[in-house]
Amino acid sequence: MPQIFVKIMPLAFVFLWSTGFIAAKMGLPYIEAYTFLSIRLLCALAILWLILMFWKVKYIERKEYIFEAIIAGGLISGVYFLGVFSSIQYGLSAGLTALIVSMQPILTALIVRRLFHEKLEPKQWLGIMIAFLGVCMILAHKINADDIEHGLSFIGLAFATMGLLGITIGTIYQKNRKGDMDLRAVTFWQNVGALIVIVPWAIFYDTESITWSYELIFSLSWLVIILSIVTLFLLLMLIKQHSANQVASLFFLVPGVTAVFGWLFFEEVLGWFEIVAIIIASCGVLLARRIPKTKV
Repeated sequence: MPQIFVKIMPLAFVFLWSTGFIAAKMGLPYIEAYTFLSIRLLCALAILWLILMFWKVKYIERKEYIFEAIIAGGLISGVYFLGVFSSIQYGLSAGLTALIVSMQPILTALIVRRLFHEKLEPKQWLGIMIAFLGVCMILAHKINADDIEHGLSFIGLAFATMGLLGITIGTIYQKNRKGDMDLRAVTFWQNVGALIVIVPWAIFYDTESITWSYELIFSLSWLVIILSIVTLFLLLMLIKQHSANQVASLFFLVPGVTAVFGWLFFEEVLGWFEIVAIIIASCGVLLARRIPKTKV
């Protein structure tokens, strides 16, 4: 793999992952959330199957490899998006939901330290704390007053926590799985896992009401091709090449990049305070992703 691609891959992932929130905001006025996610995953699976057929990639190998990919995908994409969309639906503000799931790098660091004895240097912990401070500053104005004045939605908090646990455990599980399947096939089976999680909610809770529009078609196309295929593939490559902590720390950059996109496309507020917060979060991520020097 070209070295330049290795270097830009983390930035490309953050950039593309952040566009997902903007694309979803564009499409959700025209379709219910779970139906939206289900159609997105079905379309992604159809395209991925054609890709596998064209390149003649083996996607039906050992059953345990397939099972591992389905479990990881069910957690990373299925449980995560189910938790995020449901928390907002049950009354938690988008800002507070984003703040909760942005704790993923902290939770990841604690879990891998406990289970896999993967220790971080003090500088890396400092980087994580600085990055989280930056995220809190970015999201501060997006947390609704209702969250504080009228009490938090317990169900909303539970779903947001579920989303946090889903992407955290899924990332760690993907990093430590034994299977050595082609990543294109893994991407296919991970979307299968996500679909298994989402479809029952679409069937039982949505009315399947859809208002087709150019905005919805563009949003759906972007989420299918860029998010469910390209970005998920990038995430799998990053997990394969880097530690779980290094990958998780990238998610601290997502709120800042999303804020910039919101300013560009939806005229959302992006003042000097938010710009400084983005810089702080970025510096924290750079510090957290530093690879400790081995002692000779």
